[in-house]
Formats: sequence, structure tokens, C-alpha cells
Amino acid sequence: MSQFDVSACTDVTGFGLAGHLLEMAKGSKKSITLYTGKVPRLKNVLDFANMGMVPAGAHKNRKFFEDLVHIDAGVDRAVADLMFDPQTSGGLLISLNIKDVDACVGKMKTNGLNACIIGEITR
Repeated sequence: MSQFDVSACTDVTGFGLAGHLLEMAKGSKKSITLYTGKVPRLKNVLDFANMGMVPAGAHKNRKFFEDLVHIDAGVDRAVADLMFDPQTSGGLLISLNIKDVDACVGKMKTNGLNACIIGEITR
């Protein structure tokens, strides 16, 4: 990552992915579009979310950030809930210059990391 033009990086913790994206957006005075379908998930986690097995912290995060986050009508409620889930697996959220995206993701994958593009800065 240090070889590329990184503007921000954080580990996704108790605020959930959406909360950390919001903090990055606010800090940079930008908007971020999250591609929820591209966010890696643990096996069967969507099944559990559809059964309502979402931690209370996810609902608290969603409520806390709801005035600042727009969720498209086409996003399934369970998928949206997962974006606010405070449970984490130690993943990093990295914002980098678009010119470096493919090279950085490629290098991470070459080194055995589960790296992917999950969104973009939109303005």
C-alpha cells in the first residue's frame, strides 16, 4: 500500500463499514458511493441477516448515521444492515488515487490478500 498514492486508510471497527466510509467522506468533504454487492461477506452471513440475526449494534449504527447516509431503494434491507454491522474481521478500508487502483489491488491479490474495489469517491 505504501507504494501507492493513498489518501486515507482505516481498519473497519465498531462503526461498521458504512460508518467508517461516512467518516472518510466527512473528513475529505467528499461523497462516496458504496457498491454493496461487491463487499466481501462471510459465507451464509446474508442468510442470517435475512433471518433477522443482526447485532443490536448494527441497528444503533444505522440509526446514528441515518441522516447522513443515503441507501438506494434497490438495496436489500439485510444487505444494508450488514454495512452497519459493528462486527469486523480486521479488514482495511483504503482510499487511493484512481490511477493506482488496479495496480494496488493487483499487488495485494498477488500477495494473497482478499482485496477488491467496493466503491468510489463521487464528488
